[in-house]
Amino acid sequence: MDPEVRALLDEQYDSFNRGDWDAMMATYSEDIVFDQHPEIRPDATTIQGHDQVREFYAEFREMAEEIHLVREGEGELPDGRIRVDISLRGRWRLTGLEGQLDMTHVWTTRDGKLARLEVVPRGHFD
Repeated sequence: MDPEVRALLDEQYDSFNRGDWDAMMATYSEDIVFDQHPEIRPDATTIQGHDQVREFYAEFREMAEEIHLVREGEGELPDGRIRVDISLRGRWRLTGLEGQLDMTHVWTTRDGKLARLEVVPRGHFD
């Protein structure tokens, strides 16, 4: 993987885990697109642009008392996209229950920024 892309991903995930939204948003292109697979989130939708992404993360963090992403593997796909297997771990405010959701992030980069995220079930590319 290109060292600049690796550094970009490191900053994106590290920023998420420390709750530094400004640093995380700085890794995204202005027209960033998030596509979520319905198997990951039943109300899956496409989110586009910094404002919608900030709103998505704000709602997400409101639901979680504590939450973090653990990178468990990564690699480059034949089409140049980057696959990152992650585990989302946290405790939910409403129930107090702890949980874990394994998934794969598929990133497209453009001009030194993260331009697209596809969130798909783990094993989607196996």
